[in-house]
Amino acid sequence: MISVSTRILQHDNTGVKPPVIVDKIPGDEACIITFGGGGILNYDFANKLAGNINNEILRDVADISNYALIYDGVPIGDTGTKFLRANERLLFERMNKNFLPKDNSMIYISDKNINTVFRQRIRPLLAMRGATAIANLNFVVDGNVQQLTTAIKEKTKELFSEMNFSAEETRGMMRYVSEHVFSYSKYFAPKYLDDLFNKILLPRIVDEKGARLPLNIAMSRVRKINIFAHCYGAYVAVMLEERMQNKMRELGYSEPEMNQIQSQLLVVALNPSAPLGVSKSQFVSFISGYDEKVMRPDNWASEFVNENRESELQRINDLPRSHEWVLKPGFLSKQNGNVFFVKQRFDLIDTKDGKAIGWNEHNNNHYVSRKFTDDGKILANFARNILISGVKNSVAQDEQPTPLPPLEQLILDGKNDEKLIAQFNKMIQNGKEFMHDAYKYAVARIRNRMNGRGLNRDTNKERGIN
Repeated sequence: MISVSTRILQHDNTGVKPPVIVDKIPGDEACIITFGGGGILNYDFANKLAGNINNEILRDVADISNYALIYDGVPIGDTGTKFLRANERLLFERMNKNFLPKDNSMIYISDKNINTVFRQRIRPLLAMRGATAIANLNFVVDGNVQQLTTAIKEKTKELFSEMNFSAEETRGMMRYVSEHVFSYSKYFAPKYLDDLFNKILLPRIVDEKGARLPLNIAMSRVRKINIFAHCYGAYVAVMLEERMQNKMRELGYSEPEMNQIQSQLLVVALNPSAPLGVSKSQFVSFISGYDEKVMRPDNWASEFVNENRESELQRINDLPRSHEWVLKPGFLSKQNGNVFFVKQRFDLIDTKDGKAIGWNEHNNNHYVSRKFTDDGKILANFARNILISGVKNSVAQDEQPTPLPPLEQLILDGKNDEKLIAQFNKMIQNGKEFMHDAYKYAVARIRNRMNGRGLNRDTNKERGIN
């Protein structure tokens, strides 16, 4: 079993002293912390990320503490990638964001969703592939393992009987289920997250004795921390928020108080491998349609983007007269993700096989670069402005909180505000057009599938695009 832990590196913004590893982040200091991708496995990588933040965000703005995470214990190569992806995928499943699951190797089951899973996932699989379809599944159960295992067996047996599978097939599947049920809390809720929460966010809501802080102080303290997350780091941010919510509830904060406190946490996420639109924080994401590395939800919008990207790459290399994919820079509101998007941040690179997506498209964490496309510059500029606005607001905090401004103000830089507002409004309109196009794509695909395969609406329910 893979065991991951984390360390917190503090960067020296002056460049005079070497970075140091700290035990925790003081609960009352203004700071910024980078939750990098799963490849930030050593001291040098983490320090480079923090250096980018210092050079491109903090310099000439505020000299505040500057931290970055290091992940220990993640295997290098394919094993490590599979481990991180499994955690990310299960988060999408838990948040009910995978409407069109392409990967049925892991089925997330809880008391709340078990009936839906069997109706919308298991039964269609059995109908299409027969009794052996279930032999490729692993059931990840969130709750009482014994009770949920019994429930899975009972529902499987009911389905096998309803679909007239033989007694021998039924017995074989019962044995298979017994051996392929895994505890979510044991295997897919990494323990390092609890430790990380205690080091970073818990001191923002409790005093030295562990008692809850007054609302105004908790709001002010939470507002003093700013998070930049990339790829897997966004998964970490969502999981820490979940722990923060649970702890605040345990401490006796009311739901309105919890929402007030959580809303003061700013997370700026680049190419996030996490569900969008689920956070109670000010979680603002920036994504590229040409990023083929990031974990996306299995839904119609993702299929729409993936198909257009792949078709355009084929056009560029093989079919030069084919239609070009037009994706204007856009923004999707909180309901659809609170996300800025562009088609591509960087130009394609030349390879022996033709034009291809380069390393920078997913991995480049800079806010200033000569290599950006024009759209990439737009994306980086908005992300940079939001982080700078967040930092300025953090250093203005006192015991009486100065609330985090709304997104419409966070995007401003004080110099080009009219242009930025006009650009943002245009991106909102482009976002609506994108959702309309994705909806039309989904309707056409559903009709084609139903006409081509004679599918029944009840047994093959196709759902939403967000």
